Amino acid sequence: MDALRDTEKNKRALASYLIGRSVLQKCVSVLAPLGIPVVPLKGIWLQEFVYREHTTRLITDVDVLVPERDYERARRALVQAGWQRHVEDVSESSFLAEGLPLAIDLHLDLYTRGAFRTSLPAIFERARPDSDAFGCPVLLPDPLDVLSHLVGHALKGGSAWAGEGNELSDIPRLAQAFELAPEQCAARLVDNGLARAARFVLPLTAARDPAGFGARTLACLPRDPLGVALAELARRWARAQPQHPRAHTVVGFMLDSSLWRGGYALSLRVIDLRRRAALSGGQ
Repeated sequence: MDALRDTEKNKRALASYLIGRSVLQKCVSVLAPLGIPVVPLKGIWLQEFVYREHTTRLITDVDVLVPERDYERARRALVQAGWQRHVEDVSESSFLAEGLPLAIDLHLDLYTRGAFRTSLPAIFERARPDSDAFGCPVLLPDPLDVLSHLVGHALKGGSAWAGEGNELSDIPRLAQAFELAPEQCAARLVDNGLARAARFVLPLTAARDPAGFGARTLACLPRDPLGVALAELARRWARAQPQHPRAHTVVGFMLDSSLWRGGYALSLRVIDLRRRAALSGGQ
């Protein structure tokens, strides 16, 4: 039975990869003629460059990043091309193309507004153009930025709090696939404002990290007694109240690059939620 389940899982993962490529190609065919660059994120990129057999990591949508200046234009272009708006939030919009079951998630940012201090222009500058990997012209992100995003997504999305989720396997596999140097990873995490997040997330990868990449990266982070204390507080809270409904959200802001930035991002999130509620009530 286990072998049968594994076979079915592998088939679903491969199907998601093939469909995801088609979704990405169709999206790029709309945006590229308008001069809007597209950076594939998370699952679709990992399937191509880390899980090369394409049968072990399932994806449920295709995430892409576009420049902030082009975001509204990209949204309008997809609608005009016949894509159906699926879900909307402040920093992303989801669209479905006719005949394709996976959505494209169009991002203008990687996290909730104000979170961390990742420079999106720098991500685009470091990305390299490529037309072969996905059969369409895209910008491939720097693996160090992918690592930072996985850490931030694990923290913000709650998978780190739950001690599960793709990111806890993705991170050590990414490090192995690209032979990432812990010193460089630590420096990028600091630059992107994710050093404190990493202190909470990377220890959770240990069971899937025989090479000890997470521990070696943490050892390269600069001294930060408050960050260490906050990460330990988060771990104790997770052990004491693993089912707390709002804890991972609080920890996501608590482990931002600074307490000031975490408070700032939290205030923006409250404003955005109230604005969305007001708009929903007025419809």
